Amino acid sequence: FDVAYNREKCFSEEIAYDVLVNGKYSTPSSPISTVHIKVLDTFQQQIFGDTDGTGSFAFTSTSAGVYTFCFNLISTGGQKYVPPARVSFDLKVGVEAEDYDAIAISEHLSPLEVELRKLEDAAAAVNKHMNYMRQREAAMRNTN
Repeated sequence: FDVAYNREKCFSEEIAYDVLVNGKYSTPSSPISTVHIKVLDTFQQQIFGDTDGTGSFAFTSTSAGVYTFCFNLISTGGQKYVPPARVSFDLKVGVEAEDYDAIAISEHLSPLEVELRKLEDAAAAVNKHMNYMRQREAAMRNTN
């Protein structure tokens, strides 16, 4: 996606409690501008910020709700016009965010065992999500 000069572009993702989130972002280097990124939690508190334009982040959600990922193109030399910057952003949440190659190496797992671990983690994630939805449904029922 493209980010225009002095225009913040944000994306939101609803994330359950205690879920791993992993993101990677990159922009082409420019001598006249840089892209700033910030990640906001459900209470609009910044939990990650970077002014480099390229990097990665990882965190485990501390509460269920909407997390926001914002990008802003900033002029580094005081120019009045800066052309839009192309940002590459890859966000992985939950089971997708796990690095199973590293797990396989550290635990000496065979390829079949790695696939079984992926299935086990996916089933646990579905179970956790179902419990979360039951809690939300009960809260809504008690509201009315």
